[in-house]
Amino acid sequence: MTTKIHAICDALGNPVELGITPGQDADITQAEPLLENIDPDAFLADKAYDADRLIDRLIQRGITLVIPPKRNRTTRRKTDFSLYSERNLVERLFSINSSSFALSQPATIN
Repeated sequence: MTTKIHAICDALGNPVELGITPGQDADITQAEPLLENIDPDAFLADKAYDADRLIDRLIQRGITLVIPPKRNRTTRRKTDFSLYSERNLVERLFSINSSSFALSQPATIN
């Protein structure tokens, strides 16, 4: 059995929300619950988070989307890839901790 640790980080890479799920759960299942208690300016995530329900919710809340569209999207959304490159902050958070605590690879949301 595996476990996933999901995190939302601020612009400096500090975790502001954390969640834990069984390893087989899809990463996107934790996006909305983790976003409930915070009000970010932008949401940086990989293609796994390109889902209509999440995107609609982010737009309703006025949160800037920085999620590359999946290949099967008929309408392509523009992505600010210079801002998207900052997504690695959450990856670094887990790289630092995984060497100390043997954590599994997280969902990549910011």
